[in-house]
This record gives sequence, structure tokens and C-alpha cells, in this order.
Amino acid sequence: MIVVTHEIGFAREAADRIAVMADGTIREIGPSSQVLSSPTDPRTQAFLSGSSYERRREVASATKLKTATSRNTRARLAIQRIGK
Repeated sequence: MIVVTHEIGFAREAADRIAVMADGTIREIGPSSQVLSSPTDPRTQAFLSGSSYERRREVASATKLKTATSRNTRARLAIQRIGK
């Protein structure tokens, strides 16, 4: 069975072997214990260290907040216009 996930904890528990993909290519493949504890590929190392993952989460959160704020502002302005 093949499972695709970004949930490393789940992958660690469920998989015997792991393939790490980036940009459509397999960057690293091997036993899950080896790949997750001693990755050799720089992209795998960055992903597992959390640095790139945390940055992506921060950017996504900031984007969602900005979008939600913008939508709320537009909605308030529309309600004010209708109410007048």
C-alpha cells in the first residue's frame, strides 16, 4: 500500500519504508527509521528539522488572517452601504 502524507509522526508509525518527494522527484528512499533519523538529502533534512515547514505554516497563517480581515472589512462596508 502507498500512503501520501506530510504527517511525519503517522509515517514513522505506519511505514516500513519511506520515500521523500520534492518537486515531483524522489529525493530519498529507504527504511523509515533510517530516512527519518539520518536523512542524507538537504531538502529532507530541512523538512524534518521543521524550519521550512514552520516558515510555510507562518506564511499560510498570515495570508489567511489577511484574507479574512479583508473579507470582513468588505462585508462591513457593504452592510453600512445597504443600511444607509
